[in-house]
Amino acid sequence: NRGNAHQARGDHGSAAEDFKKAIELRGDNYQAWNNLGSAYMSLAENKLAIQALRKTLQFIPTHPIPLTNLVITENRICEWGRRRKHNAMLRTGLHNELAEGRALVTPFHALEFNFTSDECLQNTQAWSRKEDDSIS
Repeated sequence: NRGNAHQARGDHGSAAEDFKKAIELRGDNYQAWNNLGSAYMSLAENKLAIQALRKTLQFIPTHPIPLTNLVITENRICEWGRRRKHNAMLRTGLHNELAEGRALVTPFHALEFNFTSDECLQNTQAWSRKEDDSIS
């Protein structure tokens, strides 16, 4: 998709425009909503990012990627009102990923999401396996 190509080149404004066009064509396109949120994050348009990411969660409420982006963005603007709820949702999603042997959170961000020391260790081990597999 052209939006992803723009995003990969660092042209986040053009990416956002393309993701908005995709949403106009199909309003339930959760990938476009998530990618729009990501583009807005890169543009430091935090409130718009939060709106897009919350829309994403209407379609995939427990998916760790939009939850991760949402928590990061809420932290950026100190929006603490929903932080606890979204952190809890994120932790559930991440536990599901860890149970399947996957880690989506870089070890650094695990601390930001208030992981316990055991959760940090499990996440780091899964992340390391993921990195090792990508090198092999």
